[in-house]
Amino acid sequence: MESKNEKCKCQRKSPLILVWTSGNSLFSCFNCNLERDEPDLPKLLRAGIRSWGKNYEKVYQKWLKDDCHYDELADIESALNSEGLKLVHQINEFDLCYYWLHTYEKPEHFLCPRCSQKLIPYKVRIYGIRKICKSCKILIHDE
Repeated sequence: MESKNEKCKCQRKSPLILVWTSGNSLFSCFNCNLERDEPDLPKLLRAGIRSWGKNYEKVYQKWLKDDCHYDELADIESALNSEGLKLVHQINEFDLCYYWLHTYEKPEHFLCPRCSQKLIPYKVRIYGIRKICKSCKILIHDE
């Protein structure tokens, strides 16, 4: 992610990405990867997103310290990712949103870890190429 203080300035609206960063927002822009303001969502959904973000941060910080919680971040079936995907499904009722799946595997021939469809590559302004599953709303960064 870019600087935690930089905000998206894209002229046209692009999809959201639900992703934990050390910044102020749990959303980034699909096109430029900079922080986006939280969309106008129901109060209960916003609370669920904040709760997921706090849980994600705890796991991520543990992983940074001892490198043993990677499965919770990369396993699509983990409670953390299951909750994130559930939230993305709810967010999509209001705004197009993808879930950033934390993985270090190169997705060259990667299939969606949920539905096994081939991921679709998208070239974006910052960070090169992303691969997405339009059905499952999963995004995987391809360095």
